Amino acid sequence: MGHQRYKCRTASSAEDVMLAIGAADPSAAVCRALGEGRSMMAIDLDRGAYELVEAAIAKALAREVSAAADEETLRALGTARRVGDKYRVAGDRALADSLREWFEKTIAIVDALGDRVSDGRRIIESAGRGLKSIDAATHRQS
Repeated sequence: MGHQRYKCRTASSAEDVMLAIGAADPSAAVCRALGEGRSMMAIDLDRGAYELVEAAIAKALAREVSAAADEETLRALGTARRVGDKYRVAGDRALADSLREWFEKTIAIVDALGDRVSDGRRIIESAGRGLKSIDAATHRQS
């Protein structure tokens, strides 16, 4: 189950969403956790993609070269739940767009650097898998 979408009535935190997605009857719990009309999704990232984007955003924030929106993205990644061999990240379309942008930039930069990045192929493959996970989640939300 790589994607779930809910329209709900009351607001709470991304952590509540993660707990609800793992619940036996997630729809009721997610509806209690989310704001009116806000569509949420679960993005299942494999370990490589998850660790890649989490490290990149954390480093950018530490160097103070990142936007406030990236703090929200990092916070959402921090609430990710292990589901099998995936990290399930709960968020809305803005989170998916932020993650997509990070993966696309990573691919572009590593590709441009070519052989100067020793594990470039692994990084590009991880970012590519991350993009596929986001595409699967957002496709079902449309």
